[in-house]
Amino acid sequence: MEKVNLQLKAIKNKTIEYNGIEIEVMPFISLSEQTFLIENYIENYFGTPKDILINDTKYHYFEAEIELKYLVTLFKTNINVEDLDNEFFTNIALWKEITDKIENWHDFKNTLERVICDIKQQETLENSVGKIIKDLVEKGYGLLDKLSDLNPEEIKKAGDEGLKLIERLEKSSILNNPADKVAIAENSGLVEVETKVIEKANEIKTRKPRAKKVK
Repeated sequence: MEKVNLQLKAIKNKTIEYNGIEIEVMPFISLSEQTFLIENYIENYFGTPKDILINDTKYHYFEAEIELKYLVTLFKTNINVEDLDNEFFTNIALWKEITDKIENWHDFKNTLERVICDIKQQETLENSVGKIIKDLVEKGYGLLDKLSDLNPEEIKKAGDEGLKLIERLEKSSILNNPADKVAIAENSGLVEVETKVIEKANEIKTRKPRAKKVK
């Protein structure tokens, strides 16, 4: 297939009339402009905008939308943004007239909404049960890495010390103090020992006393 050189035709500005004033609108948002607008929207939506209009909200949709309208008006129209008042940002009819002249406006908005949705889903995933399990697995690997540094003799010695600890605890009143029991188990060097101690302690506490023989 023979390749051809493509030259895009320059798009002329479109005009609308509002309140006796002729407004020019550039009918296309470039890729670089879309990237900038989306990044700015994300920063305002999920971050902390300069001017917060609605307090006590996790997301700042209202502030992000106003900033988007301001930037689009600045980039794509001949309107002097320095003279804009708050009424401009709530003028739905004028804003629709402006965006209707931008040919890829709806595609841009769909992209923006998709990016925001993806970020929210990512936030949900990071705070889900799956994330907690992932963290526990990583901690488990960390423990395995620590144990892998021990030679067989050190591992056997640590295990023997743990078993001795259990026998000592069975004969000691320390089983009545869970805090002391956990502290000693942790100091033994193996996490597994702590679990064995707790299981053994529960077994002793719940064990039924033997009936005394009648002489």
